[in-house]
This record gives sequence, structure tokens and C-alpha cells, in this order.
Amino acid sequence: MTSDARVSTALPSHPKTKKLIRRIGPSGAWKLVCLFLWAAANKPSGDLSGLSDEDIELAIDWDGEEGAFVAALAQVGFLDGPPGGRSIHDWQDHNRWALGAEERRDGARLAALIRHHGKEKGERMFHAERAGRSADSCGPHAERTESASDDDAARMRTDAERNAPFPLPSPLPKPPKSPRGDSPTAKRDRKRPLIELKAYCEQCAEDGVDEVPAEHSVFRYAEQIGLPDDYLELGWRYFRDRYWTGKRQKDWPKTFENYVKGGFLKLWYRDTEGDAWALTTAGKQAQLAFGKRAAA
Repeated sequence: MTSDARVSTALPSHPKTKKLIRRIGPSGAWKLVCLFLWAAANKPSGDLSGLSDEDIELAIDWDGEEGAFVAALAQVGFLDGPPGGRSIHDWQDHNRWALGAEERRDGARLAALIRHHGKEKGERMFHAERAGRSADSCGPHAERTESASDDDAARMRTDAERNAPFPLPSPLPKPPKSPRGDSPTAKRDRKRPLIELKAYCEQCAEDGVDEVPAEHSVFRYAEQIGLPDDYLELGWRYFRDRYWTGKRQKDWPKTFENYVKGGFLKLWYRDTEGDAWALTTAGKQAQLAFGKRAAA
């Protein structure tokens, strides 16, 4: 589940927003933003098919006249499609990161299973997990237990699962130590060859995995400091272009994370008020060079 969504700086002044406010009042604009955020977390494709208009309004706690919110969104053009088959207009253009969140997560999980268990067993485990998730989301709700201790335990598990990045368990198990005192991960890192970034990216493309895995700690760090996803994506594109050949590393995603944490990319900065990120001159040049539309 993605943790944020893009909202254009032009949204408040957009004619559609003004028409929406004229129809259902200023609260309608705020509920529109709530719908964007809810969709990013729950319907990252922007496709609301299967939800009635009432379901959509309940999802964002609309407290106005029943049906008025969705009707107004459809009239001004924020929603496409008939009742039961609604979709957010141009979602794929404005929220590509949220759109691909599930695919990135599944791709990273499949790659990890294959790496640890082999192709045949890894794919079998992956499809079993997906089937289990589908059954959990579509099956009937379990009966509520009358035992307070059971309720508390279930609540604790839910909170832990909500806060843990998929597919890692929480708390994380400690890997066993080897006789030399190194973890299996450390031993594997020592054996990992030094390769150019170009070769690393080509190998990722061949394996069908993300260059920076969805579960990588650089995303958690960016979320902690409030760095927009667009800026992080811009940073990776700039990083790839700059170090494509010549330099050799064992772990390119980790090297990228170090550059982000150290501020070595020099593409963004915290404004004087300290409550927002902005692009530097170099960042704006990179934005133009790579054709990205990161929020300014």
C-alpha cells in the first residue's frame, strides 16, 4: 500500500475545482483530496469499479446530501464512468507511482522468493501467497471473539502488520550467526561482485525486477523526512545518468541511499520555513532534462 499521492499545485485554481465548490461548497474540495488519498491507499489503479456511489462517499466520510458528492465530481469531470464503474479521471497520468505500487511490491516479493528458494518453488510460494491475500480480502469476516485477551492479541497483530513494510514480518527475526560471527547477509555481500551501474540495471531488466526494490530502506527514509516520491524518482534518474559507467559497486541501491542521506545529489533542499521540500537549480535542470513533472 502506497503512503502518499500526488496533488497538483494547480488544483485549487483549476476550473473543475471551482465548479465543484460552486455545486457543493468548500468542503467538496477537501473531500476530493481525501478521495485521492483514499484511492492511492486502497485503489491505486484509480479504478473504483465495484463501488457504488454510496460506497465512495462513505469511504471519504461525506456528510452532505447523499449522492451529491459523487454526482458533482462526475458533472465537473473528476470522475469518469457510470455508477458502479467509476474511475478517477486521468489518474494514471497524475499518480503513476501509486498506480504501480502493487506491481512493484509483487515483483520484489517474487524476486526475493526465487532468489531464496529457486524459480519453481519461489513462483509456487508467490502464487500461494497471492491466493491467500485474495481469500482474506474477499472472504467472509471472521466472527468476533468474546475473549478480551483474543481481541487484544488480534489488535496487536493488526497494528504490527500495518506498520511493517510488506513483505517483512514485524518484529524482524534476527538472522543466525555463522561460525565466523558474520550474518548470512554479510557473507553474501562479501561474495557479491563489483559491477557497473549499467550492468546492474541490465540484469534487473533481464530478471524483471525493480532497480531499487520496493522494500528498500531508502523509501522508508524518504517517507520519514517527508521527501516526495517524485523527487526520489528524479534523484534515481539523475544518479543513473551520472554513474551509468565507470564506477563499480557491490550494492547500487545502497549507494544511492547513501547519496540521498548525505545530500550529495544536491537536487533538493528544505525551504527557509522548514516545512516543505523544493528543487535546487540543479534539480530543476535535471527535471527538465529527464522530462519529469515533480512538484515544485
